[in-house]
Amino acid sequence: MSVMSYASLQTEFASDLAAVVLSRWRRKVPAIWLEEGHALILLSNGSCELIARDGFLDIAITAGSTPDAAVLEQAFAGHFEGLAAKDGLKYQRFVQTAEQN
Repeated sequence: MSVMSYASLQTEFASDLAAVVLSRWRRKVPAIWLEEGHALILLSNGSCELIARDGFLDIAITAGSTPDAAVLEQAFAGHFEGLAAKDGLKYQRFVQTAEQN
């Protein structure tokens, strides 16, 4: 069973921003640059996928439980809210989807 959450950051520099976020997290946990504008950050209680697309950086969190998803949402939300406020970007907060098997 897994829980997924999604957020989005509106920016013209989505791929560059994904690389910056990845480099910051890579110092602490395993993080993989899959291809240009696509990264995966692996954590003990789930993962965070960064997907750059035209004008947006999409953030997808996958966790094993609702409490784990909430912890990851909080950790990443603070990071992305800070980036949005600093650079005047639009940030759509995390929305959790139903649990899936």
